[in-house]
Amino acid sequence: MGDLIISVQALEPLLVYYPTDKEQEQIEELVDKILSLKQHHQDTTALEREIDVLVFKLYELSYDEVKVIDADFWLTEEEYEAIEE
Repeated sequence: MGDLIISVQALEPLLVYYPTDKEQEQIEELVDKILSLKQHHQDTTALEREIDVLVFKLYELSYDEVKVIDADFWLTEEEYEAIEE
């Protein structure tokens, strides 16, 4: 009574992406730059957008999926698709 069975197939779409060492270093460098600039009260919008795009690409999101997440996404579909992962 009251048992709950969860299949692996049901959980698969929820898997968290684990970045490679290179991807992690790239994100860490951007975060370090952002933190440094924030200490000097400088604008970090461009760097934050870089991180957004990196994450979207890591999860292999389509342009349409990105637009659902961020309706004000600043890149065109062609610009987004041209970015290498």
